[in-house]
Amino acid sequence: MPDRSLTIVLGMYRSGTTWLYNVARLLMEANHASVSAFYADCMADVPVEALVSTSPILIKSHDLSFSGAELAGRTRLICSVRDPRDAVVSLMEFLDLDFQDALSWVSKSVAAIDACDLLSPSHVFRYEDGDIGTCGAILRVAALLGYEVSETQAEKIAEQLSASGVRRMIGELQQRGVIGGDGEPATFDPLTHWHPGHVGDGEVGKHARRLSPAQQCAVLEANVGFMQARYPNAACPPVRLPATIAFGRSTGASGYCRTGFSYPEDGATWTDDDLAIVDLPFQNPLQDTLNLTLWFTPPARGPSFRLSVNGIACAFRDYARHPGGPTSLDISISDPRLKGATRLEVKLEFCDLVNLQELGLSNDARRLGIMLSKLTVSGGDEGTVMPLGNDAPSPC
Repeated sequence: MPDRSLTIVLGMYRSGTTWLYNVARLLMEANHASVSAFYADCMADVPVEALVSTSPILIKSHDLSFSGAELAGRTRLICSVRDPRDAVVSLMEFLDLDFQDALSWVSKSVAAIDACDLLSPSHVFRYEDGDIGTCGAILRVAALLGYEVSETQAEKIAEQLSASGVRRMIGELQQRGVIGGDGEPATFDPLTHWHPGHVGDGEVGKHARRLSPAQQCAVLEANVGFMQARYPNAACPPVRLPATIAFGRSTGASGYCRTGFSYPEDGATWTDDDLAIVDLPFQNPLQDTLNLTLWFTPPARGPSFRLSVNGIACAFRDYARHPGGPTSLDISISDPRLKGATRLEVKLEFCDLVNLQELGLSNDARRLGIMLSKLTVSGGDEGTVMPLGNDAPSPC
């Protein structure tokens, strides 16, 4: 029998969290005389009687706010995730929320999962992998909790928690008055946490027909770090050469900004660190020559910077000699190290970054480098300029 510990099922809204919670609850109830199971978003929400009892504690949450000390050493953490774009759509359908409210809810749950990833190892279920609802997922949860469960036992739980089984359960809860009718989706059963209409259609990719391109970009920009880590092909899909990437608001380019970039604005995005990296995957490999153009605007007191592509130093811009203003930087590189490349890492290294707050010009505390508006890249043979090499000047 495993020792008593805290088990947390933390998930994005509409990612299968309630199903995983009920799997854990049924497994724990089969192995313990009693279980303290409830919803909580912080330790202050945990009932005192649960903390002082000898029963194992099971918490379901969408917006976890625990400290590392509270989680360390005694916590089993199960996470469920889903493409945030689909999660937003499903939440809109489930609770009849507008887009902005659904985006806010989903983004808060994403932030909670990102924070817990830093605090405690977790067992992650991706909605798109199709594990939610299967015997395999039940056996994985059982192994994490330290229980031995047979295939037959897992099949019994899977049937009880199948879509049809949950719909029957919800109907019975409604008949008994435990939860409201179908028009009251916010009501829920305190034990199982099932809501009216809880079972969705299970569709993957529904955002493509339900969200506008601008809304899809808004979800990406609000959760770009999570999507880069969990859904890289959605955050930064490979582009077909030749390609132009625009870095303004609602363009979807945030996924290609791996580090060192501020939030996107109308028409462009500022770099705001000593190092800014654009990571661009390709559908078709580069040929003999890389042609790259960056369009950008430096601040009034523009910083010097060095540009490299896939580790090859290829440009240096010193704004002591080239004063600020709208500008572009054209690079054409012929180098055997680039031939056949399917990914481009454009690295910008800055010094003397501008801080408008320190200069007394505004309340903007960012350390501004350049305002990047777009990047074009092709892999033809229009011309050749050899890279600067390792002896290229440093910007600092």
